[in-house]
Amino acid sequence: LSGSADGVLLTGEHWKLNWAIDIAFEWFGLALSVDTGKPIWHIMTIEGFFDYLSGQDFAYSYECAAPADGNILLGIRIAPYRGGQFLIQGRDITKIRQLEQVRRDFVANASHELRTPLSILYGYLEMMKDDSDGGISSQWKPAVLQMYEQTGRIKQIIDDMMLLSRLEDVDADLEQQFTPMAPLMHGAC
Repeated sequence: LSGSADGVLLTGEHWKLNWAIDIAFEWFGLALSVDTGKPIWHIMTIEGFFDYLSGQDFAYSYECAAPADGNILLGIRIAPYRGGQFLIQGRDITKIRQLEQVRRDFVANASHELRTPLSILYGYLEMMKDDSDGGISSQWKPAVLQMYEQTGRIKQIIDDMMLLSRLEDVDADLEQQFTPMAPLMHGAC
């Protein structure tokens, strides 16, 4: 495990730190001589981490900044080990999250930049398609209709991309609050 790129810790009974590899000590800001034997929630001061441990739902990873280096984003996974012990694995997911952000930004920018010229093209094709004055010869009417339909499809794809981009930007952890419905309903009536 010492050669692993992941930070691995082993806790014993009552989540007391028994062992860790060097990168784990580095990321979590721990010291072997001082922190061994202490409960993990006392030495890993990561906001929300105690709640994650208390919830005992380790099917998903916990994401946080590394306590010793805020530029590193960690995905922490916990796996039960024999005899009431737990393996805690921290993985550097900084580059993955940065690439996801680049992808989201690209989709948002590309769809926004394509929308204007495509709307102009779509508008002209719509005008040509609906031209009843005979300005376009009958041999070109099927081609104009087909171009109009295909630009409509592309326009829909771009609209979907923009919607997806807006949905991805919405904060998943929106603050929830109580709203008394009775006054709201009376006001609406």
